[in-house]
Formats: sequence, C-alpha cells, structure tokens
Amino acid sequence: MLNKEQVDAYNERGYVVLEDVLSVELLQELRKVTDEVVASASELDESSELLDLEPDHTKDSPRVRRIKRPHLAHEFYRKLCAETC
Repeated sequence: MLNKEQVDAYNERGYVVLEDVLSVELLQELRKVTDEVVASASELDESSELLDLEPDHTKDSPRVRRIKRPHLAHEFYRKLCAETC
C-alpha cells in the first residue's frame, strides 16, 4: 500500500519510486536480459508486435522505446512477474 507521500508524489509527477523491491541479483539479471532484448532490435527496421522502436533507432544503434509484450520477448520477464506479482 502506498503512503500519503507516495500518492502525492504520483499525483504531482505521474510516477512513484519504490525502493528495494527487487534483490540486487534479480535487478542485475533484469538489466542483462533487457540489454539482450534491446540488442535483438538491431535486426528490426521498424517496430514489431513485441518492440516499439524509438524514432532514432538504427541497426547499428538499436533504440527501444517500449517492450510491448515482455512475457513473449523473453522468458525471464514472465518468470519475474509470476514470482513478484
């Protein structure tokens, strides 16, 4: 449950930061997997059903705006959600 300060911050900025939700090890794995998914976008010329590309995306410099369906982009995301949600 969010406290009043968190709710106020969300209402003011549109987001809230939750500290220490994931272990350091899990966060490291999340970063590694996300880097892999972003690197896989180098094969794309345009957004796909899984990845929404940034306007300045190139094959040499892949830029992903959003992972649309993370549970389909990498098994880790599905497992992470199943274990933490």
